Amino acid sequence: MFSGGLAPRDGGKDMTSRTLEGKNRFAGISRMAKSITMKSAALFFPEKVIRSVMSNIKVGCIEVESPDSGKWTLGHPESSPKCRVRVHRKALFENLVQYWDVGLGESYQLGDYDVDDLVAFISIIILNIPHLPGISGSTALHSEVNREGGENLKIHRRNGNTLRGSRTNIAYHYDLSNGLYSLFLDPTMAYSCAVYEKPEDSLHRAQLNKFERLCRKLELKPGDHVLEIGSGWGGFAIYASGKYGCKVTTLTLSAEQKALAEERIHVAGLESRIEVRLQDYREISGTYDKIVSIEMFEAVGYEYFDTFFAKCCEALKPDGIMAMQVITMPDSRFDGYKDGCDWIQKHIFPGSLLPSLYELARSVRNSGGLMIQHMENFDLHYARTLADWRRAFHSSRNEVMALGFDEFFFRTWDYYLAYCEAAFRTRNIGLLQLVLTRPNNVEFRGLNYTEG
Repeated sequence: MFSGGLAPRDGGKDMTSRTLEGKNRFAGISRMAKSITMKSAALFFPEKVIRSVMSNIKVGCIEVESPDSGKWTLGHPESSPKCRVRVHRKALFENLVQYWDVGLGESYQLGDYDVDDLVAFISIIILNIPHLPGISGSTALHSEVNREGGENLKIHRRNGNTLRGSRTNIAYHYDLSNGLYSLFLDPTMAYSCAVYEKPEDSLHRAQLNKFERLCRKLELKPGDHVLEIGSGWGGFAIYASGKYGCKVTTLTLSAEQKALAEERIHVAGLESRIEVRLQDYREISGTYDKIVSIEMFEAVGYEYFDTFFAKCCEALKPDGIMAMQVITMPDSRFDGYKDGCDWIQKHIFPGSLLPSLYELARSVRNSGGLMIQHMENFDLHYARTLADWRRAFHSSRNEVMALGFDEFFFRTWDYYLAYCEAAFRTRNIGLLQLVLTRPNNVEFRGLNYTEG
């Protein structure tokens, strides 16, 4: 995936410091309504205001049980999806007034409410974006919600992707604990969208399908030197080198990922063909036959979109091929998204920004020598991937806690996985695989990527 605390055996920050780091991302903000001088109806009567705003829901049905006002319904009882929300603390409504969709996630982290179907709940919010003022992506206006959203934007803008900033941002998510990720990922340790070619495909089979599809798109052959930007835990490098006999130089900014990737490469007996570097893509030199990047571009940052493709163009041999997998935002919502801050950017992937297809094409054009040859969308495959991850994460709850993580961390990641599944299931975001070459590359065959 555009890739609590640590058990001491995993290295890194201890559990207490990391949990506090996560909570401090909204300490003093999410509860700001309690300390602000109340000057409006929104702050005096937050539940009333939120009920009014959410009465605009046109798709789906939410049954709410609140400690102050009993049971009430939003949307239409005969409409789907459906869910039930039990409010435990009225701080939920205060958070919604102050930070709207970011506050919705933060209140879940803190246990202000529970939902019988979290994916359905978030899906309803997404499907009603045009009708819900103040929410990320909505053009509807309402002066009484998201009143302090600018505070979240300030936090996001501090997480810039300079050479130093990128290392900090990547470490925040990927250096959590290798043991944590192993609890819900498949044996390849692939943390990106799988491709389910058959209804009966397991997560593991689907991840291998994804690797094979990318290898075919790269037209790999023995002797190729592949540059991988974003190592993960070495899954693609091991598959590509093991099956196709190519050499792989793979880059990561995560010390934890590098350590485990090298261990896995050693077990596979591929040390002579795979090199893992703790290195930024902006620091690479030399040229390569093939370049691959799997869900790394989301961490590049808008100001470096052009830099990324220019560097890839510089590193790709004249008859080379580049393949990338990337999560995308709809073109129509990109400008508003770029200038805001959502819950994922604040709490999961600091410094991240999903590109739109137009922005990808624009940056490819500005690269000075690349062109898009092929494109596929796998959005619903990602919804299924996330459902598989979340199911495994819940099944491993005791093991997660044994690693030193707490309830706050578990709820944060539960919301994260459900949030992303809902976004792909409603096609609010997409997942593209792109193939790029230089113009006049007569060596590029562009074969059927799904057949042997």
